[in-house]
Amino acid sequence: MGGNIELLKQEMDKQGITDKRLRLAVLGVVGKESGFIPQSEKPYNTTALSRIRKIFGSKLKGKSDSEVEQLKRDPPAFFSLIYGGRYGNRPGTDDGWKYRGRGFNQITFRGTYEKYGLKGNPDSLNDPAVAARVAIEFLGKRLDQIKGKDHKYDNLNDAVRDVAQANAGLGKKGSALTRAIANTKKSIKKHFGEEPEVSEIS
Repeated sequence: MGGNIELLKQEMDKQGITDKRLRLAVLGVVGKESGFIPQSEKPYNTTALSRIRKIFGSKLKGKSDSEVEQLKRDPPAFFSLIYGGRYGNRPGTDDGWKYRGRGFNQITFRGTYEKYGLKGNPDSLNDPAVAARVAIEFLGKRLDQIKGKDHKYDNLNDAVRDVAQANAGLGKKGSALTRAIANTKKSIKKHFGEEPEVSEIS
C-alpha cells in the first residue's frame, strides 16, 4: 500500500498537483475507492437489495425486487444494465461489464477507457503505475473544470469537497455527493490520522 501511495504522490508531482491539502484530499478519495489497491468493481451478487437500490436507484426504476435479485446474480447483465448506453458504452453489448470500475478511483465507461488509451486492454488499469497516472490525470482535469487552473486551497474541507465532486461526477449533487464527501473524510482519518499534518503529504 505504501508503495502505491508513493506512486500517486509521484504522479501528482508530475502533473503539477502541489497544494498539500489537495494532495491529501486526492489520497482520501483513492483510499475510499480502493484502499490504495487498484481493483475491478466487485459484483453486487451478495449486496442487500436496499443497498443496491440506494446506489443505483434510477437505473433500476421499474424493476421489481425479484427482477433485481435475479439480475444481481448475473454480474455481466447487471453491469450492462447499470452502465449500458452511456458515455461510449454501446446499448445491447457487454460494454457495461467490460468497462466497469477499475483502478485506484474506479474509472468507468468505454469512452473514459478510450480517452486514456485503455479501450483495448481495460484490465491494464489495475496495474498500479497505470492506475496512478490515470487517476491523477482524471481528477486533475475534473478539478480544472471545478476550480480552474488554480489548485490552491485554504482549508482541507474545500479540497475534499472539490475532489469528491470531481471523482463522483460533475453533475452529482444531493445525498450522493454528501456521502462521497463524508466517506473521503473518513478515509483521510483512517489512513492518515484524526488530524493529519498536511505538511507530511509532500
